[in-house]
Amino acid sequence: MKKISVLMSVYRDAMEYFEAAIVSIQNQTYENWEMIIVNDGDIENDSYYRKYIDELADKRIIYISNEVNQGISVCLNQALQIATGEFIAKMDSDDISLPTRFEKQVEFFNSHPKSNVLGTYAIEFGDVYNYLIDYNNYSKKMRSILLMFRNSGLIHPSAMIRRTFLDNNKIQYDEHFRKALDYRLWVKCTKYSKIDCLNEILFLYRRHSSQISTSGKSEQDNYRDQLRIIQLNSLLDKFSEAEKELHLRLCNRNNNLVDVQLLYNWCKRLDKANREKNIYDHFLFKGYLFSESITAVCKLRKELGFYKFFTNFVRFISIESVYVLIYNKCINIGNIIKKKMLPICKKRKIQYINMYLQQFSED
Repeated sequence: MKKISVLMSVYRDAMEYFEAAIVSIQNQTYENWEMIIVNDGDIENDSYYRKYIDELADKRIIYISNEVNQGISVCLNQALQIATGEFIAKMDSDDISLPTRFEKQVEFFNSHPKSNVLGTYAIEFGDVYNYLIDYNNYSKKMRSILLMFRNSGLIHPSAMIRRTFLDNNKIQYDEHFRKALDYRLWVKCTKYSKIDCLNEILFLYRRHSSQISTSGKSEQDNYRDQLRIIQLNSLLDKFSEAEKELHLRLCNRNNNLVDVQLLYNWCKRLDKANREKNIYDHFLFKGYLFSESITAVCKLRKELGFYKFFTNFVRFISIESVYVLIYNKCINIGNIIKKKMLPICKKRKIQYINMYLQQFSED
């Protein structure tokens, strides 16, 4: 039975959720795992973490305490260095892994030897109680293009990755990224492998006011924009501030005040640069750029008036853009069908959540 190394970083997290997260790993039907918990300089709560883990008396759980806060990426790399498993699984201290998560992820890897990165569907709960988080299974070529413009990767704490894949491609967490580190990781991974996802709910993703993705959204958005500019630099050596702002508007789909002529020139320039440097698939890259631009132009139809709207709309029509528009529509239709087939009615969602949280509310 292959071993799984579970990585977790803690730092002044919502303490009331920590124990539930740990127990959800202990409740896994797949039992050959180790869990490496790194305290990122939370000296105030160090004694609590140590006492709780000691009381569990589970030799599979390893606890490391750092004296200084260094950031989650540093801690996860620290855990990765001592991990001995053939698979690396991520886990956050406020989420819940359903009992068969590890078992089904390992089964998938065993039956798909070329797969390297795997996540699962999840239910988002907490402040937002019954939201399904799914995943669009794009091709490797399309995924790498999407990641240049927005984070379209997995739910980070649901991910499992082959250790050999990380080692062979020298992939680890970027320690310059204290936030949006998952986005950075997916960009690295898609250079070498397709990202897969089990279309089964095996994870509960908790939303609350103190988590990074909620409380530090502005800072997280800044890190995401930094990553988008890093990827842009791989295509272009120089670009103006106006072009940079336009590109970020395109990435964030904030197109209400876009200069259409500048947008058209920018798309042509990016397409030309990609053909010269051969970084992304030519057909799909142009198709994505122009299809996103069509969406932006459609948002401006009232401001432009019929004639200007129509002439600008036509400029972005191409075989590539039509293909990508149809491609995305097919993906969306496929998702609707999958959701209808999944057992995700509200009653079932609440049943999932109550089943694994009731024991903690009673304590």
